Amino acid sequence: MKAYHFAGILLSGGASRRFGEPKAFYPYKNKPMFMFAYESLKKETEKTVIVSRSELIARFQSMIDDEVISDDPKFLGEGPLAGIYTAMVDLLAEWYVVLPCDMPLVNRQFVAYLKNWTQTEEISQCFVPFVKGFKQPMAAIYHRSCLPDIEQLLNQRQLKMDALLERVNTRIVYPETEGFHSDLFRNINTKQHLCELEN
Repeated sequence: MKAYHFAGILLSGGASRRFGEPKAFYPYKNKPMFMFAYESLKKETEKTVIVSRSELIARFQSMIDDEVISDDPKFLGEGPLAGIYTAMVDLLAEWYVVLPCDMPLVNRQFVAYLKNWTQTEEISQCFVPFVKGFKQPMAAIYHRSCLPDIEQLLNQRQLKMDALLERVNTRIVYPETEGFHSDLFRNINTKQHLCELEN
Protein backbone atom coordinates (compact mmCIF):
# COMPACT_ATOMS: atom_id res chain seq x y z
CA MET A 1 0.00 0.00 0.00
CA LYS A 2 1.44 3.35 -1.03
CA ALA A 3 1.89 5.89 1.76
CA TYR A 4 0.97 9.53 1.20
CA HIS A 5 1.84 12.64 3.15
CA PHE A 6 -1.58 14.27 2.76
CA ALA A 7 -4.76 12.40 1.87
CA GLY A 8 -8.28 13.75 1.55
CA ILE A 9 -11.44 12.24 3.05
CA LEU A 10 -14.80 13.43 1.77
CA LEU A 11 -17.59 12.32 4.10
CA SER A 12 -20.88 11.69 2.35
CA GLY A 13 -22.54 8.96 4.37
CA GLY A 14 -25.47 10.85 5.88
CA ALA A 15 -29.06 9.95 5.10
CA SER A 16 -30.01 13.51 3.96
CA ARG A 17 -33.41 13.10 5.63
CA ARG A 18 -33.93 16.84 6.10
CA PHE A 19 -32.91 17.50 2.52
CA GLY A 20 -35.32 14.95 1.06
CA GLU A 21 -32.84 13.34 -1.35
CA PRO A 22 -29.08 12.65 -1.46
CA LYS A 23 -27.81 16.20 -1.13
CA ALA A 24 -24.31 15.40 -2.37
CA PHE A 25 -25.67 15.26 -5.92
CA TYR A 26 -28.02 18.21 -5.74
CA PRO A 27 -26.95 20.97 -8.14
CA TYR A 28 -25.34 24.15 -6.87
CA LYS A 29 -23.85 26.57 -9.40
CA ASN A 30 -24.23 23.93 -12.13
CA LYS A 31 -22.29 21.25 -10.27
CA PRO A 32 -23.25 18.49 -7.82
CA MET A 33 -22.83 19.92 -4.33
CA PHE A 34 -20.14 17.43 -3.30
CA MET A 35 -17.87 18.55 -6.13
CA PHE A 36 -16.83 21.78 -4.40
CA ALA A 37 -15.31 20.08 -1.36
CA TYR A 38 -14.06 17.15 -3.44
CA GLU A 39 -12.20 19.38 -5.91
CA SER A 40 -10.70 21.41 -3.06
CA LEU A 41 -9.33 18.20 -1.54
CA LYS A 42 -8.16 16.79 -4.86
CA LYS A 43 -6.13 19.90 -5.67
CA GLU A 44 -4.35 19.94 -2.31
CA THR A 45 -3.86 16.25 -1.40
CA GLU A 46 -2.04 13.40 -3.08
CA LYS A 47 -5.01 11.04 -2.90
CA THR A 48 -8.69 11.57 -2.05
CA VAL A 49 -11.31 9.02 -1.08
CA ILE A 50 -15.07 9.46 -0.71
CA VAL A 51 -16.84 7.54 2.05
CA SER A 52 -20.53 7.09 1.35
CA ARG A 53 -23.41 4.66 1.58
CA SER A 54 -23.14 1.53 -0.56
CA GLU A 55 -26.19 2.42 -2.64
CA LEU A 56 -24.59 5.72 -3.72
CA ILE A 57 -21.15 4.41 -4.68
CA ALA A 58 -21.93 3.75 -8.34
CA ARG A 59 -23.39 7.23 -8.72
CA PHE A 60 -20.29 8.86 -7.28
CA GLN A 61 -18.05 6.57 -9.32
CA SER A 62 -19.73 7.68 -12.54
CA MET A 63 -18.59 11.26 -11.84
CA ILE A 64 -15.05 10.89 -10.49
CA ASP A 65 -11.93 8.75 -10.91
CA ASP A 66 -11.02 8.41 -7.22
CA GLU A 67 -12.01 5.57 -4.95
CA VAL A 68 -15.46 5.58 -3.35
CA ILE A 69 -15.97 3.25 -0.38
CA SER A 70 -18.61 2.48 2.22
CA ASP A 71 -18.18 2.17 5.97
CA ASP A 72 -16.30 -0.78 7.38
CA PRO A 73 -18.98 -3.44 8.09
CA LYS A 74 -18.04 -3.41 11.79
CA PHE A 75 -19.11 0.23 12.08
CA LEU A 76 -21.67 0.58 9.31
CA GLY A 77 -23.73 3.75 9.63
CA GLU A 78 -21.97 4.93 12.78
CA GLY A 79 -21.44 8.50 11.61
CA PRO A 80 -18.36 10.60 10.79
CA LEU A 81 -15.99 8.69 13.08
CA ALA A 82 -16.80 5.49 11.20
CA GLY A 83 -16.18 7.25 7.89
CA ILE A 84 -12.81 8.60 9.01
CA TYR A 85 -11.83 5.21 10.43
CA THR A 86 -12.77 3.44 7.19
CA ALA A 87 -10.77 5.87 5.05
CA MET A 88 -7.71 5.71 7.32
CA VAL A 89 -7.71 1.90 7.16
CA ASP A 90 -8.17 1.96 3.38
CA LEU A 91 -5.67 4.72 2.62
CA LEU A 92 -2.24 4.98 4.23
CA ALA A 93 -1.17 8.57 4.89
CA GLU A 94 0.44 10.68 7.57
CA TRP A 95 -2.24 13.40 7.57
CA TYR A 96 -5.89 13.32 6.49
CA VAL A 97 -7.84 16.43 5.54
CA VAL A 98 -11.53 15.77 6.26
CA LEU A 99 -14.40 17.67 4.65
CA PRO A 100 -18.15 17.02 4.46
CA CYS A 101 -20.00 16.83 1.15
CA ASP A 102 -22.43 19.61 2.10
CA MET A 103 -20.05 22.54 2.55
CA PRO A 104 -20.00 24.00 -0.99
CA LEU A 105 -18.29 27.29 -0.11
CA VAL A 106 -15.15 25.60 1.15
CA ASN A 107 -12.14 26.17 -1.08
CA ARG A 108 -8.65 25.02 -1.92
CA GLN A 109 -7.09 27.83 0.09
CA PHE A 110 -8.72 26.54 3.27
CA VAL A 111 -7.37 23.03 2.68
CA ALA A 112 -3.90 24.54 2.22
CA TYR A 113 -4.40 26.50 5.45
CA LEU A 114 -5.06 23.26 7.35
CA LYS A 115 -2.02 21.59 5.81
CA ASN A 116 0.21 24.48 6.83
CA TRP A 117 -0.59 23.91 10.49
CA THR A 118 1.04 20.49 10.37
CA GLN A 119 4.40 22.14 9.72
CA THR A 120 4.25 24.45 12.71
CA GLU A 121 3.11 22.23 15.57
CA GLU A 122 4.50 18.73 15.62
CA ILE A 123 2.96 17.53 18.88
CA SER A 124 -0.65 18.07 17.83
CA GLN A 125 -2.61 15.15 16.37
CA CYS A 126 -5.35 17.25 14.82
CA PHE A 127 -6.08 20.86 13.94
CA VAL A 128 -9.73 21.83 14.25
CA PRO A 129 -11.22 25.18 13.21
CA PHE A 130 -13.28 27.22 15.65
CA VAL A 131 -15.81 29.45 13.90
CA LYS A 132 -18.62 31.58 15.38
CA GLY A 133 -18.45 29.82 18.72
CA PHE A 134 -18.36 26.25 17.37
CA LYS A 135 -15.67 23.69 16.65
CA GLN A 136 -15.67 22.31 13.10
CA PRO A 137 -14.31 18.75 13.47
CA MET A 138 -15.68 17.68 10.09
CA ALA A 139 -13.61 20.34 8.34
CA ALA A 140 -10.28 19.60 9.96
CA ILE A 141 -7.01 17.69 9.59
CA TYR A 142 -6.08 14.52 11.52
CA HIS A 143 -2.83 12.62 11.97
CA ARG A 144 -2.77 8.87 11.43
CA SER A 145 -1.91 8.43 15.11
CA CYS A 146 -5.59 9.19 15.84
CA LEU A 147 -6.64 5.86 14.34
CA PRO A 148 -6.34 3.68 17.49
CA ASP A 149 -8.38 6.21 19.49
CA ILE A 150 -11.03 6.36 16.76
CA GLU A 151 -11.29 2.56 16.72
CA GLN A 152 -11.56 2.40 20.49
CA LEU A 153 -14.30 5.03 20.56
CA LEU A 154 -16.25 3.19 17.88
CA ASN A 155 -15.93 -0.07 19.81
CA GLN A 156 -17.23 1.74 22.89
CA ARG A 157 -20.09 3.24 20.86
CA GLN A 158 -18.86 6.76 21.65
CA LEU A 159 -19.67 8.27 18.28
CA LYS A 160 -19.41 12.02 18.84
CA MET A 161 -16.51 13.81 17.19
CA ASP A 162 -15.94 15.74 20.42
CA ALA A 163 -15.08 12.46 22.13
CA LEU A 164 -12.12 12.11 19.80
CA LEU A 165 -11.02 15.72 20.26
CA GLU A 166 -10.97 15.16 24.02
CA ARG A 167 -8.80 12.04 23.72
CA VAL A 168 -6.11 13.17 21.30
CA ASN A 169 -3.78 16.15 21.30
CA THR A 170 -6.07 18.70 19.65
CA ARG A 171 -5.09 22.18 18.54
CA ILE A 172 -7.95 24.62 17.95
CA VAL A 173 -7.29 27.07 15.11
CA TYR A 174 -9.09 30.26 14.12
CA PRO A 175 -9.35 30.64 10.34
CA GLU A 176 -11.38 33.86 10.58
CA THR A 177 -8.27 35.61 11.94
CA GLU A 178 -6.48 34.55 8.73
CA GLY A 179 -9.10 36.09 6.45
CA PHE A 180 -11.44 33.12 5.92
CA HIS A 181 -15.10 34.13 6.08
CA SER A 182 -17.34 32.18 8.43
CA ASP A 183 -19.69 31.43 5.51
CA LEU A 184 -17.15 28.91 4.27
CA PHE A 185 -18.37 26.59 7.01
CA ARG A 186 -22.08 26.75 6.24
CA ASN A 187 -23.58 23.27 6.06
CA ILE A 188 -26.47 22.70 3.69
CA ASN A 189 -28.99 20.55 5.55
CA THR A 190 -32.17 21.62 3.72
CA LYS A 191 -33.09 23.01 0.33
CA GLN A 192 -34.04 26.22 2.12
CA HIS A 193 -30.42 26.52 3.29
CA LEU A 194 -29.33 26.24 -0.32
CA CYS A 195 -31.79 28.92 -1.42
CA GLU A 196 -30.41 31.23 1.29
CA LEU A 197 -26.89 30.59 0.03
CA GLU A 198 -27.82 31.43 -3.54
CA ASN A 199 -29.62 34.68 -2.64
